[in-house]
Amino acid sequence: MNFPAFIRRFQAFALCFAACLRLLMIPASAQVYEKMFSFTDARAAEAAVPSSTGSYPDGELVLGNDGNFYGTTIDNGFVNYGTVFRVTPAGVITTLAQFTGVTGAKKGNRPIGVTFGSDGNLYGTTYSGGQDDGMSGYGTIFRLTPSGAFTTLLSFSGGPIGGYQPDIPLTQGDDGFLYGSASNGLFRITPSGAYSEFSQGVGSFIPPPIGGRLIKPKNGS
Repeated sequence: MNFPAFIRRFQAFALCFAACLRLLMIPASAQVYEKMFSFTDARAAEAAVPSSTGSYPDGELVLGNDGNFYGTTIDNGFVNYGTVFRVTPAGVITTLAQFTGVTGAKKGNRPIGVTFGSDGNLYGTTYSGGQDDGMSGYGTIFRLTPSGAFTTLLSFSGGPIGGYQPDIPLTQGDDGFLYGSASNGLFRITPSGAYSEFSQGVGSFIPPPIGGRLIKPKNGS
């Protein structure tokens, strides 16, 4: 038997079990659930135009220095391409950006969460939209100020070199780069838009991480 591996697995199980016990010990009076906001699918409601607040929120909310939360929806907004929104703890929602697909001022479709950079701006990716490939686009990387000023930093160009379909939120490293993954592997980009790949398949695609986001260790690597 591989005892070191067995011990590590037992330790992991023990930590998980202890965490579950702590959750069960929280008094019922401390477990308060309150709905902040309800999104509406305007298409399901057969509305004349899509809802500007978006629908189907996807990804985690991130907390801003202003005390508000920021997130994304993958549907509704302009022509049903998704939105970026801000919501106060009291549930007052503001749409900061409505994506416009492969044309328009806010290229992108199906945003995948946002990340606050050290400069106070929001950074994110969209799964499609951006460069017009005759279909739905290859995806984008964007910057958005908390007041709603939008900049497309990169439109993916497809294939094993150009990449497509970034699929996780960005993570900022201690070096200032924003890191993420796409069809062709891992990439990094500066807040000003200088892009580079640092883990790329040669003649084949590297499967990206499944869900979540890249994690920055305590040493910043």
